[in-house]
Amino acid sequence: MSSYFWHLKFASTMIKIAEDEVYKNKYVTISSALKAFEEIIDAYCALSNLHFHEDPATGWKNRIDWIKEDKNLYLEWKKMIDLINLFFKDKSDKYIIEIISIAKKNIKNLEIYHNTN
Repeated sequence: MSSYFWHLKFASTMIKIAEDEVYKNKYVTISSALKAFEEIIDAYCALSNLHFHEDPATGWKNRIDWIKEDKNLYLEWKKMIDLINLFFKDKSDKYIIEIISIAKKNIKNLEIYHNTN
């Protein structure tokens, strides 16, 4: 299995966990959705033979620098982070559902991107 498909499968698995935990443990849901988005980024990077996960010390800095080059992906990431911050502020379920929705939408966008390039 290629690195791209491994990251895609991992992202899909993390979203399933997020959905399964949404009414049980919102912190697991948020953590899983964040991990899914990380895997989405890594899958896009794998298509360009970039592997930020190989150096955990700089991985997130390099991911953020890389996604800033793709305004749409960066805005999706920023929206997710803003919703997570709003959730921690007032604990509303509406933010949790939207966080999952953003990650799922970006998995679909990744699949479309891969199939058209």
